Amino acid sequence: MSTKTACLTDYVRSTHDDLAARLATARQMHGTRDDPRLERHRIDDFLGSTSKHLHALDDVLLPAYAKLPDGRTLSHEYTASVKRLEVLLFHVNAHEYGSSIEGSYSWPTLWAEVDDALADQRQHEEELANALTDSLDDDRLEAITERIRRVEPEEPSRPHPHQPHGGVWGRVSRRMMRTTDAFWDAAQGRIVPEPERAPKKKPGLLGQYFLASPRFAPEAEQDDDRPE
Repeated sequence: MSTKTACLTDYVRSTHDDLAARLATARQMHGTRDDPRLERHRIDDFLGSTSKHLHALDDVLLPAYAKLPDGRTLSHEYTASVKRLEVLLFHVNAHEYGSSIEGSYSWPTLWAEVDDALADQRQHEEELANALTDSLDDDRLEAITERIRRVEPEEPSRPHPHQPHGGVWGRVSRRMMRTTDAFWDAAQGRIVPEPERAPKKKPGLLGQYFLASPRFAPEAEQDDDRPE
């Protein structure tokens, strides 16, 4: 890899370190006979964070990589690894809510498969990030990284392995999934990561006038307090 900025590869590594930690926390969920889904927020947090990250990559990383020479081949391999992970995440969600079709799946077996699939997806994602880092200039890399950070909190909060991942249909399906996922999250009382909101800008002088809420600089306040 070249000596150019490593913002994209650093972001991928730090994100997957965080997802691995969330997975480890989710695996520690211990239910009781009265409440088998006790502390299920641990699973919700892992599922929500992972799903949002994967959807953000479909929105930003794949289109950027597809434009590179031979990009479609590696993109296809990456998408296959994502679908495998999303299928398992779908099973985790169903298992968490007591689906009858999950009776043959034990939690230890399911978590082990998720752990393996997440590691495989990370490898493919790092390959894409390395290839983009070698091929694009710093400005473009920083723009891609920032866009992933910006869109990720607003992405669908659940895995959708059988929906289109790329192209126009992928974008359309994700737009619809954002609405349906938000509805079911609220209906099931599911706890998912909240988007980070940018801090509001302080109102200017005109805004202060209309809000009838003037703000004085510390220096001005100090001057006003000085005796004449």
